[in-house]
Amino acid sequence: MRIAIREITELDEARELLPVMEERAAEALALVREEGLPAGALAAFLERSFAAPETTLLLAEADDGSGPAAGTGSGHSGDMRGLLLSGPFTDPLAGDRRPMILVLWVERSLRHRGLAGALVKRARELMAERGLAPLAGRAEAGDDARIAMGERWGFMRAWEVMVAE
Repeated sequence: MRIAIREITELDEARELLPVMEERAAEALALVREEGLPAGALAAFLERSFAAPETTLLLAEADDGSGPAAGTGSGHSGDMRGLLLSGPFTDPLAGDRRPMILVLWVERSLRHRGLAGALVKRARELMAERGLAPLAGRAEAGDDARIAMGERWGFMRAWEVMVAE
């Protein structure tokens, strides 16, 4: 199976994909936190930030070589094998703004085959083309596998957030 990465550039198409994006985001978040995504959060984000240059929505889709993947542009997402959503992150005090990966999901059967890395690479290329600050990502403290994965992709630890419980 070949995989093609496609950028969603129209808000209407992103809205059509919202139900499956919410499922994928919930699955991705379940790996790193107990709390789920608040109802309506992804829809609100799209309405508020889709036009921001730091926002990109990338789909990795099954590609049979005959053109666009089935379901392209029609809201169908049965061929979706991966998803990356980035958006603006603003430091609340300094006001520095940069693109940050908000959701990164890959179908379980395709993990550890480079698909997530290809999605991140494409997002980094898009951010560079737009003249934006480098793409940021986040990982829970102690998530050594995710941190190591980010470091393999060229990310480096820039700052730490500490929480007092």
